Amino acid sequence: MSKVFISEEDIMKEWFQKVGIRMVEDCSVKKLQLRKRLTDLPDCFGNYYTELKTLFVYSNKLKELPDSIGSIETLTNFNCYQNKLTKIPDSITNLTNLVKLRLSDNNIDVLPEEIG
Repeated sequence: MSKVFISEEDIMKEWFQKVGIRMVEDCSVKKLQLRKRLTDLPDCFGNYYTELKTLFVYSNKLKELPDSIGSIETLTNFNCYQNKLTKIPDSITNLTNLVKLRLSDNNIDVLPEEIG
């Protein structure tokens, strides 16, 4: 039996279709705003949008962020407030260009040691 390989682009297309948002296919996009009662982001999200400078995912119902979020090394502005997060991945400490991080109105108890 052979293994089936599903590309990150296919995963992203499927996720955008599932949540009912037109996919931003240009993976070199600099600013992305996703607000539509999202409950999750795909695990490969940060691996796909590697050139983002600004990411707005506020006013959703996100319970967690994928570890790949820490792969968006170009990110300078990350707004993730008004969600249902209880923690953020340690990989967020890889975002060394981050200037603005908004996490208010979540249920986060503990921050990674490097930023807490």
